Amino acid sequence: MDLLNLFSGETGDFLQNVALCTGDKDMLQRVTGLRIASAVWNRVTGEQEIEALRNQTILNISQYVKDHPKASKEEMVKEIGKQIYHFQKQVEQL
Repeated sequence: MDLLNLFSGETGDFLQNVALCTGDKDMLQRVTGLRIASAVWNRVTGEQEIEALRNQTILNISQYVKDHPKASKEEMVKEIGKQIYHFQKQVEQL
């Protein structure tokens, strides 16, 4: 849910600071509410954990390619398949 993620992290901090500096209580209330909704959504869906697992899978594949520059196409396909399968199993366990 990318719209809710807009209100998390540094962007959410910035928007909250703007609301505080301008004294706009309505904006502050809305931004704070959306930040809470974003945090709840991420916890319920496990979106952050899935993103972390996805990034780790990509790093693992990249490291394999780097460590095995002469690997055959078949070996690469096998390793990539293994990494994707491992990713899938981890996501299922969430």
